[in-house]
Amino acid sequence: MTPDNKRDNKEIIKEKDFLEKEKAIAELFFRNFRKPTEECEKLIAYNSGPNVQKKWSRLSADERVALAKLWRQEPQQPDRFDRDFLDSWSLLYDALLVAGASATVRQAVLDDRLRYTVDGSTFVFQVRPELKDYLEQNMATLQPILRHMVQVKGCDKLRYQITIQ
Repeated sequence: MTPDNKRDNKEIIKEKDFLEKEKAIAELFFRNFRKPTEECEKLIAYNSGPNVQKKWSRLSADERVALAKLWRQEPQQPDRFDRDFLDSWSLLYDALLVAGASATVRQAVLDDRLRYTVDGSTFVFQVRPELKDYLEQNMATLQPILRHMVQVKGCDKLRYQITIQ
């Protein structure tokens, strides 16, 4: 097996692991948890413990989402994003689902390191390379949502800044 094949297999395993958790992570993300992936791991651990009747691994996707909806964040933390921006981000995520974006792209959308800043009249979007590439390749489809996100923050320009994992 070549090093490239090993890397591909690791990425496939990582993608499968993400797919199993994605709906719960998305639920926690759009509830404005500061670290939705970390919270999802806590949720899974709690629901895999000895005192639960049905283990996480045996729950349906709908049951997992229902548990994520009921999950309480402790200690209570301030919101990660303002509501208008988060609603715009939710539209982008939904558009990626409809468009059949890869799990890697969707994971970049729900990544704990997502950041943005406002620099004068420019909205600076800090994204991982795979999300930037996808956004640029699908700009015609996603442009209305991105434009809305920029306007919500009172800006008239969009700039990407690449973040490294």
